[in-house]
Amino acid sequence: MTTEIRSALAARLPKLVQPAVTFLTGEPTNSEVPLFRHNSASRIASASFTLILGVSLSVGWTWGGAAFLAVVPIGLLLTTGAMRTLYVGIAHHASHGTVLDTPRANAILGDVISMLLVTLAHDRYQVEHARDHHSPRKLSTQDDPDLRFLIDVCGFDPSRSRAWNWTQLARILTSPRWYATYFLARIRGSITSPTRAVAVTFIQATVFAGLTAATKQPLAWFVGWFIPLVVGFAASAVLQFLSEHRWLAGKPVTIARFLGDAPPNHAVGWVKWLGRAVTVHLAARVAVLVSDLSQHDLHHVMVRSDWANPSFARRDYLLAHPGRLHDAYGSLADHIDATFVAWEILARQATATTPLPQPILSNQSSS
Repeated sequence: MTTEIRSALAARLPKLVQPAVTFLTGEPTNSEVPLFRHNSASRIASASFTLILGVSLSVGWTWGGAAFLAVVPIGLLLTTGAMRTLYVGIAHHASHGTVLDTPRANAILGDVISMLLVTLAHDRYQVEHARDHHSPRKLSTQDDPDLRFLIDVCGFDPSRSRAWNWTQLARILTSPRWYATYFLARIRGSITSPTRAVAVTFIQATVFAGLTAATKQPLAWFVGWFIPLVVGFAASAVLQFLSEHRWLAGKPVTIARFLGDAPPNHAVGWVKWLGRAVTVHLAARVAVLVSDLSQHDLHHVMVRSDWANPSFARRDYLLAHPGRLHDAYGSLADHIDATFVAWEILARQATATTPLPQPILSNQSSS
């Protein structure tokens, strides 16, 4: 069932742009029909094409000169988003056995992606993700490995204030040491045997050799591959994990994270709305809330849902089960802020301290 904000956007904006609004927000209207119905093959192809496009834009300056430096940030966003899509979208669903037809095929796909992106080996990811993160007893508790990542690797503290955790986020996102520590942890998780060590090394060496040969610039590999692989991937991961669930805050444990603002009532407001849409929200959608992450609540209700068409799968589920899922609109920062506010409220309740903080994100609804 379409939320109030999405219904207003459908009423106020031309029908021609509604597919773009659906992509940006993550929510279709009740009657909307997808322009193209994806499957596993098209999602793999799309992520692969975006990865190649992103890398190409990031190294275009080696062919086209300084004028191409302007598109490097776009290339880095696309490359980061494609890497995250391959991992948290395709490899993740391969661990659930829902991408290809057989367990062996899903395992091979997951392993290839994990070696290309230097992430946790497929067999380890499959066991730990299903056993710990999807356990009803552990989800969104101190035993959830995703929350442990935020606390143990990123240094967040649910017993601290909202301001303290925002400062911690700024601290790690600007810390070369944190990026190096996280990447070394990824290397250890990916290289689980001598065979995998050889395979990972070979794949990374091939990427380096290919980019260097194509551009005649070793620096192109650093800009076009290493930066998104190490810095972009890590930043996207922490920004996603912070609002993935309502950590420790009770139910609903997971809500849909829609990106966007309510339509304004005047022309100047529309300029601001459009500006935020094509910068703040689009960057978050392309590089952080990729694949079905905006609709992650559906995944925890129906693991074997139509992950390749998540917006419409969630809409159809809600039409059949009204009120079963929850959502909120805002920017990525708003969604993260809701987590920090919830933690501060829990901490103050534990110490009977008042007054309680108020979240920026206040337009939560039961769909």
